[in-house]
Amino acid sequence: MTMNKREYFKDPWNYLDMSRITLTMTWIIVELCGFTSLYSRWVVALLSLLRGLTGFRLFDGTRFYIELVLRSLNDINFFFVMFSYSTLTFGFLFMISRQRTLSFQNIWAENYDLNFGNYHDSESGSDFMNYIVYFGATVINVVLMLNLLISILGDSYERFQLDQLNIDVREKVKNSRDLQLMFFWAKRFTDSMYMRICTNAFEGKEDQDLESGIKKNSRKGIKK
Repeated sequence: MTMNKREYFKDPWNYLDMSRITLTMTWIIVELCGFTSLYSRWVVALLSLLRGLTGFRLFDGTRFYIELVLRSLNDINFFFVMFSYSTLTFGFLFMISRQRTLSFQNIWAENYDLNFGNYHDSESGSDFMNYIVYFGATVINVVLMLNLLISILGDSYERFQLDQLNIDVREKVKNSRDLQLMFFWAKRFTDSMYMRICTNAFEGKEDQDLESGIKKNSRKGIKK
C-alpha cells in the first residue's frame, strides 16, 4: 500500500485482504473475550480460504486456473439468471400442485436438488400435475440447461487456451513485482523497467496442430 498508493486499491484481491485481516483480528478479540459467533467464524474461514487461492499462482500447473475460473464465472452469469428463473418457475408449480405453503424449501431447495437427480416425492396434491411439472423440470433444467452450460464452459475453455501463455507470463510478472514491492526500503536502489517477451507463435504441439489446420483450410479455400 505504501509503494503502490492509489494503484493498490485497483486490485480486488487487496480489498479481500483488508476485509480478511480486519475481520480476523475482530474475531480473535471477540473469541478471547468469551463471545462466540458461528457466522463470524464462517465468514473469516471463507475469506481466508478464498485468499488462499492466490497461492496456486506459485505453481506452473495451477497458475492459470484462477483466471480460467473467473472467466468461466463471467461467461455463465446470464446463463445463471435464466437457470435460476427456470428453477423458481418449476418450484412454484410444484408448490401449487402439491398444495404447500410458500417457503424457501418448497420453491427453491427441493427443486434445485432435482437438477442434480434428487427428487423429493410428495403424497399430497395431484399426482398428474406433479408428473407434468416433474417432466418439464427434467427436460428443461436437467437435459437442456445443464448441457447448455457444458457447451458454454467448453467454448470458454477453448478461448482461454489461446491466451493461456500470456496469462501464465502475466501471473509470473505480477508475482515478481509483488515480491519486489515488499522490499520498500530498497526503492532508491532500483529503477522501473519493462519486460518484453518474444516467442514463436506456433511453439507448442497444440499450436502446431492449429497452424496445420489453418494451412489445410487455406489450401482447400484456394482449390475451390
